[in-house]
Amino acid sequence: MTLIMQKSMPQFLSVSLLVSYALQAAGLAQNPPAAPPRDPVLVTISKETTRITEPLKESGYPDFLEAVNLQAKGKVTPQTNGAILLVRAAGPYGVSPGAQQEEFFKRLGIEPLPENHRRHVFHYGFIKDLKETELPPPTDEEKKLDYDNEQFEARRTRVELDFDHCGEHPWSANDYPKVARWLREQEKSFALLDKLRDYPDAYLPMITGTRERSIVAAELPGIQLIRLFAFDLKIRAMNSIAEGKTEAAIDDLERLFVLSGYLHNNKNIVSVLVSFAIRGVMHNLVNELSFSAKLTAQQIERVQKLIEKHYPASKETFAECIDQGERLVMLESICRYAEFGPGADEQKPLPLRTRQNLDYDLMLSICHKHYDRLAEIARLEDAEKQAQAFSELEKELGELSKKAKSPGNAMLNFLSKTKRSEQVADILMALLTPALNAAQQASVKNSMRRELWLLSLALEKYRRKHGQFPKNLELLSPEFLKTIPVDLFTGKPLKYSSDGKSVLVYSVGRDLEDHEGFEGDDTERQYCDDIAIFTNDRRPKQPAPKPPRDFFE
Repeated sequence: MTLIMQKSMPQFLSVSLLVSYALQAAGLAQNPPAAPPRDPVLVTISKETTRITEPLKESGYPDFLEAVNLQAKGKVTPQTNGAILLVRAAGPYGVSPGAQQEEFFKRLGIEPLPENHRRHVFHYGFIKDLKETELPPPTDEEKKLDYDNEQFEARRTRVELDFDHCGEHPWSANDYPKVARWLREQEKSFALLDKLRDYPDAYLPMITGTRERSIVAAELPGIQLIRLFAFDLKIRAMNSIAEGKTEAAIDDLERLFVLSGYLHNNKNIVSVLVSFAIRGVMHNLVNELSFSAKLTAQQIERVQKLIEKHYPASKETFAECIDQGERLVMLESICRYAEFGPGADEQKPLPLRTRQNLDYDLMLSICHKHYDRLAEIARLEDAEKQAQAFSELEKELGELSKKAKSPGNAMLNFLSKTKRSEQVADILMALLTPALNAAQQASVKNSMRRELWLLSLALEKYRRKHGQFPKNLELLSPEFLKTIPVDLFTGKPLKYSSDGKSVLVYSVGRDLEDHEGFEGDDTERQYCDDIAIFTNDRRPKQPAPKPPRDFFE
C-alpha cells in the first residue's frame, strides 16, 4: 500500500496543483485585480469647453477623430454612399496599405477589393506608364538633346500638354489619338462614375496610423481621389462637346458638381478649398457650354438649375469650416497637450506632474474666444473688410507668437501657471490657425465664378433673342438676370467688352491688377488671376511683359 501511494504521489501532486490553480483562477475571476489607476483628465469635458463629449477614449479624453468620422458619416449607408463608387472605380487610392486599408473598408461597410480588380487609370498614370515606342517621334529640337533620357522626358511632356489641352478645350480623337485611347480604356470605371448623379451623399473615412490618432494626422483619401476624377471627367466632357454630344457633356458637368459637393459638405477647410479648386477645373467647361456648344433653350435652363442647386451663393460654408472644423482641430490639440504633453507622443506621454503645469480649461477658453472672432469675420459680407480683418488678425497672431517666445517673457511665465497657459495658447493659435486671408480670397473667387457662370447663360439667352450680345451688361436686367453682378474683389463693375458677335467679361481677381482677363503665368512667371468668361475669338491672351522698372523707382 505504501509502495502504491509512493508510485502515485507525483500524479496526486499534479492533480492537486491543477485543482489549486483552478480554484485560484476562479477566485481571480470573481475578484479580478484592480486596473492600474488612470491619470485624471485635466480638462473639463462639456459642450462649452471641448464641444465633443462623446465618444471618449479609454483615457477619458474626447475621441475627436471618431466624432468627426461619425458626424461625416451621418445617415449615409453602404447603399447610399457615392464614395463607394469612387473606391470601386479606383481602389483605396491614397490609403496606406495594411491596417489602414482594413479599417478603411470596414468603415465603408464593404469587402476589400481583390488584387486583380480592374482599376481606373488616371490620365497622369497613363502618361507615366507609356513606353518609349508609344511616345510621339522626337522633333528635330528633341534630337539635339544630349541624353536619351532627356529626349524621352521631352516627348512625354508633349503628351502631358496634349492632355492639359484636352481638359481646357473641346477635342477630337483624330487630333489627339493618345488621349482617345486612354479614354476608351477607362470605359469600365467611367461607367461606375456615370451613376454618381444617383448618389448625392458620400462618406470617405478619415484614417490614421496606429502611432497617432488625431484629426491632423488623418489621411484624407477622398480629396485626391475626387480631384483626379474631376479632371478626367472634364476631359471626357470636352470630347463630348467636340462630338456634338451636348447632353452627355452636361451630364458630366452634373457629375462634377456632385464630386465637388462631396467635399463641400465636409466641415474642414482643406476639403472645401479643394471643392473650390474643382469648380475652377469646371470653369472652362461651363464657358464652352455657354458659348460654343449651341445649347438648346431647355439645355440652358438645365445648366442654370444645376448651378443654382449645386453651387450655393452663401458664404456660410466657409464660416462653418472655421466655426466647427478648424475649431475642433485646435480643441483636440489642447486636449492632446493635456493627455500626452507638448510632444503629443501617444507611446511615451510626459509624467502627470509635468502635464499639470498648465491650466487647460483656460487654454480652451482662449481658443473659443479666438474662433468666435474668426467665425464673426468669416461671416462679413463685404469682401474688402473681411480681407482687411483677416490680415489684421494674422498680424496680431504673429506678434503674439514673437512675444510668447521672447526669453524675458518665458522667464516671467515660469512664475505663473496662468501666464504660462496663456503663452502656450497664444503659440498654438499662431501655429494652428490656417492662412485664413488666402482661404477667404479663394472663397471670394469661388463666389465670383458662380456669378460669371450665371452671367454667361444670361448673355447667351440675350444673343438668342436679339441676334447679338448686348452693348452693356445693364441690358440683361431684369429679363435675363435679376441683378447685374459686380467684381467682388473691387466692388466695381466687371470689365466688359463686346462687338455684338463676341464677348469678354472678367474680374481683376485678388491682386486687383487688370491682366485683360488672363489667368495663368505671364512672361515674368508671375501668376495672373483674372477670372473671365468669353467667346473663343476673344480668349484672353498672355499679357505682354511689363517694362523694366526704373532703378530709383
